[in-house]
Amino acid sequence: MLDVRKLLKKGGSLLTSYGYANMFDKVIKIIDNNRSTFEKIITKTIPLEEVVSSGIDLLISDKKQAKILVKIPQD
Repeated sequence: MLDVRKLLKKGGSLLTSYGYANMFDKVIKIIDNNRSTFEKIITKTIPLEEVVSSGIDLLISDKKQAKILVKIPQD
């Protein structure tokens, strides 16, 4: 058992995460069945080589960006 009070008194921190088991397939089906709705979220598509300059940097500087897709080259 974790004593949260003891952790707080020592100035510690606690990081948690919660996963959803067996949800991935359901989510993919929802997105696939509602593509037009989800396509509106995509604000830009960029090649992998531009992930920093046209991706991360743009997300930091342009708050109008919501979802930037990165195209990965197919072999």
